[in-house]
Amino acid sequence: MNRIMSVLGNKRMTLGRSDKGFTLIELLIVVVILGVLSAIAVPIYLNQQDKAKDSAVATQLTQAKTAIAVEVTKGTSVSDAVGKLSTGLDSYSTSDDILITGVAGVSPNENTFVLTGQWKPADATTGTHTQYISESTSASTTEP
Repeated sequence: MNRIMSVLGNKRMTLGRSDKGFTLIELLIVVVILGVLSAIAVPIYLNQQDKAKDSAVATQLTQAKTAIAVEVTKGTSVSDAVGKLSTGLDSYSTSDDILITGVAGVSPNENTFVLTGQWKPADATTGTHTQYISESTSASTTEP
């Protein structure tokens, strides 16, 4: 057994002295593996960013809806509360990345409202992330 190990050790030492570096095949395999991993990882990463933006818009809409409800309980009309949305309500602060717009007095009566939230894209290549909410629903991607 020791004889086999010493023969292999000697062989490795002689190979180590004369051959240095990687073969072209080994380098190509590494490049292909890295290419496959990046082709899989990049779309997953971008999809996670889109989900986070959608979630941020939905959260901001829910906060705006709650702030409007608080204003209405204080005696403010629905249309005035929705109008104050852009200037700021007491229990709501605007976001630089999310645009919230509201429409009050949607049928069937003037005490209803619809809010629309949209992620402001940084450039034209990014998609918009729009969520809708009404007085009786939670945020969703379908228009009420």
